[in-house]
Amino acid sequence: MAKTGDMRKTKAQLVEELQDLRRQVTRLQKQAEKHKEMLETPTQDQILLGALMDNVSDYVYFKDREGRFIRTTKAHAKTFGLSDPAGVVGKTDFDFFSEEHARSAYEDEQRIIQTGKPLLNVEEKETWPDRPDTWVSTSKMPLRDAAGNIVGTFGISRDITERRHVGEVLKRRARQLQMVAEVSREAIAILDVRQLLERAVNLVSDGFGFYHTGIFLLDDAGQYVVLRAASSEGGQRMLERGHSLLVGQTGVVGHAAATNEPRIAFDAGEDAVLFDNPDLPATRSEMALPLSVRGGVIGVLDIQSTEPSAFVEEDIAVLRILADQLAIAIENARLIERSGAQLRELSLMHGEYSASAWADLASPERSQVYVYDRVDVRPVEESPSQALDKALESGKVVTHAGSEADEAVLAMPLKVRGRTIGAIGVQEIGDGREWSPQEMALVEAVSDQVAVALDSARLFAEARIRAEELVVLNELARHLTGTPSVNEALRRAHEAVSHLLRSSSFYVGLYDAERDAIDFVYDTSEAEEDLQIATVSADEGLAGYIVRNRKSVLIKENLDERLEELGITSVGADALSWLGVPLLIGDQVLGMMAVQSYDTAGAFGEHDLDLLTAIASQTAIAIQSVRLLEQTQRRAQRERQIYEITTKLRRSPDMATILQTAVDELGQVLRTDRAVVRLAVRPREAQESAERVKPKGTGILGELPETR
Repeated sequence: MAKTGDMRKTKAQLVEELQDLRRQVTRLQKQAEKHKEMLETPTQDQILLGALMDNVSDYVYFKDREGRFIRTTKAHAKTFGLSDPAGVVGKTDFDFFSEEHARSAYEDEQRIIQTGKPLLNVEEKETWPDRPDTWVSTSKMPLRDAAGNIVGTFGISRDITERRHVGEVLKRRARQLQMVAEVSREAIAILDVRQLLERAVNLVSDGFGFYHTGIFLLDDAGQYVVLRAASSEGGQRMLERGHSLLVGQTGVVGHAAATNEPRIAFDAGEDAVLFDNPDLPATRSEMALPLSVRGGVIGVLDIQSTEPSAFVEEDIAVLRILADQLAIAIENARLIERSGAQLRELSLMHGEYSASAWADLASPERSQVYVYDRVDVRPVEESPSQALDKALESGKVVTHAGSEADEAVLAMPLKVRGRTIGAIGVQEIGDGREWSPQEMALVEAVSDQVAVALDSARLFAEARIRAEELVVLNELARHLTGTPSVNEALRRAHEAVSHLLRSSSFYVGLYDAERDAIDFVYDTSEAEEDLQIATVSADEGLAGYIVRNRKSVLIKENLDERLEELGITSVGADALSWLGVPLLIGDQVLGMMAVQSYDTAGAFGEHDLDLLTAIASQTAIAIQSVRLLEQTQRRAQRERQIYEITTKLRRSPDMATILQTAVDELGQVLRTDRAVVRLAVRPREAQESAERVKPKGTGILGELPETR
């Protein structure tokens, strides 16, 4: 009986135990479901990390010890051609990059795992098997588990390909501008045309590293451009053959000569051309730049490279300055050679002392009438004989008996190439003399010699004046080369104008296309009314007319009538004579330059127009050079500021510090009174935590404090 009772008790206990087990299973199931729910609900850290990985433009990635990706950002996956970052998991750099780059990255990561030392702010080139290289700025660090063991690596990379490209362009542009200044400085100092051409092509090839440089000059008929100098061996062979090209019909050189516009050709891409010159077989790209002076083409600068895409459109602006400087140097050397030849010829004919005396005789400041009275030669203000006036007006010999019966006059015209330039005569008083044929022949012979001597003296005086003008223009070109500022260039231009032209006023207006206005940045006017005008609209006055029409204006007299004819309303003080020219670089108008006279009508002529145009041309080149240099410096400074700000942002440990650093740096660089940043998305689950951890201000989710 006792055994049976014990068995019943055991069954009851078993039932109780079974029920207890069921209750425990139920409780465990509920706990498991709750735990599963907790696992499926993202935490605040997971939300923030997910937002970062999905939206940050930088490449943030995590790898295991074997270099396999554990996680990466959407932006990084996109560079691999994947829309879903999950597609990167389990793969390595060898699946995407070239063997060379993948091997280098793997070795860097293994070194980090072995030493525990991070790799910070390294600029590295990424090479791909099927696309152009890219550049990134990378920091990589060891990835540790909760126990501090290194289980892999993680890194942050930023694409700096564009910045590297811009930096290289800026460096290239700075080198080009420096070479332009050096080539121009040396070229302007050479006054022999042949020596200048030979030196110029070698300077350009050596300075810029071109395969071939050639200079073509336009022939007298304007139909061909003829090669006059070349830097390469093939170019020398072309010189020996008298190589020439038809204007407008042969290659980029002929096109540049015909249109006065630069032209680039490549052997690759959509606009590919075939370079088939047997003397220059290695050419893969070519640029032709017109050599123009005062709007007219005198030749072409031809540069060729062995690189298939050696030139870009931005190179034209810098290299055209070089071409313009060479054109001016060539034209100056040509003019100086011609003037020197004239001076040598006249010196041989007359002797320098004699020519100087005749030049003084022809000067308008000296009397133009001289009388010999049996004692001495003396100047007089008015003609002493009507016969001289008649001979001068008619161009014929005049024999005239004066009002007194005992007065006889013989007057002969002074002619040069059929043109009467004066008259010479003799007068006898007292015996009613008649002139014999021998006496008339003697006076005629003397008149011929006097006319020739006077004309030679005039030519010598003009040649001397032109030589002096060319010296001034050459000095101006030398000073303008490498000038540090626009104001310095204008001051040098004013000095040249003061030497060459007589004026009451000199001023320069620079055109601002955005405002469509002309700013008078340099003015030496004697009129207070003119000095008070600082800016005018580009449709006002003579300055606006020149800028709009890109052509010169010469008004010798009757200023008001001429303004009415042109439909121009006068601005500033009235002048008796006025001369203005545009400041041009190719078809681009930079502004205008003008002189005027308040007290002299007809103060300026066509030759003065040529002189002012030459000065304006050199000044425009100098202004453009200064502007390009300033633009390059500004871009370099901006890139440097961006790099410095980026570096500081990259060192920031969290989002709040990143945003604070951003507004602080922007405020300081731009010198603003206030800089603000605000994120567009604020996760609801992060609000409470953000309120606990935010610094002064509203931290990563709001405005930062006012910053200077």
